[in-house]
Amino acid sequence: MFASLDEEEREWHSAQVKRTRNSISSTRVPLFSLLLGEVGTLANVILALSLALILLAAEFGFAQSPKTIDAFDQYIASAEARVTQMRSAAGTFLAIDSLPSAQRQEIVARLRQGEVVIEKQGSAPNEIPGGLIHEWVGTVFIPKATVAQVLSLIQDTEYNVRYERLDAARQYSFSRSTRISEIVDLGTPAERTLAPGHDQGFMWRLNSYWAFEQVEDGVFVECEAISLPRDIPTGLGWVVGPFVQSIPRESLQFTLNSTRKALTGKPEAK
Repeated sequence: MFASLDEEEREWHSAQVKRTRNSISSTRVPLFSLLLGEVGTLANVILALSLALILLAAEFGFAQSPKTIDAFDQYIASAEARVTQMRSAAGTFLAIDSLPSAQRQEIVARLRQGEVVIEKQGSAPNEIPGGLIHEWVGTVFIPKATVAQVLSLIQDTEYNVRYERLDAARQYSFSRSTRISEIVDLGTPAERTLAPGHDQGFMWRLNSYWAFEQVEDGVFVECEAISLPRDIPTGLGWVVGPFVQSIPRESLQFTLNSTRKALTGKPEAK
């Protein structure tokens, strides 16, 4: 289904983003879900209008330029250097470990009450030529679970994802996408994969960086997700901007909440 792999010697996985009438979902992105869940009637109307405007602006497709990919790769190199340094020591293993003591205790208390805590990383979204980089960090606490149980739930051996271990209680992973294809007319005889440069640019790249820390009564799970969609068409920012920016955050929250629910049977506490 896919063209031959890049010749670069690096970890990678391929993914397909499927677009239906009112949703975007992924069936081949391991460790992370791109999903717009059920929303209210008004939100559905706004969503439909926003998507219609994007599709109208990109009727003939929107190609990734070399400048876009180069800028994203440079951003990823810097982000991965930072994440690698974080994961190299127990005192900075999770993002919350670097917070002031009082703030960390407050967040840990929220996590133990069942909340999924999502924070924007830096000044995201970051504008690059032809695209936007979104970066969010989410954390969840899964009580009465082990790291092995969490890994068995989210591991997908179909993809080449790098796993590392800091010590007996801490493990982490890097998952990098190098090709994401958009499928139209999903589930119909006309279903087909759009060629690069002829898609709508909803999602070009998606990298996720996971960390798992075992404590006495459960596991803290952290996921930092960095995604690259196309930039917002000129003149549509006031309508499309909030919608486009909400997708990465909501997808990350859905992923972490689903992971917790799968192991405990309990959804996120409200």
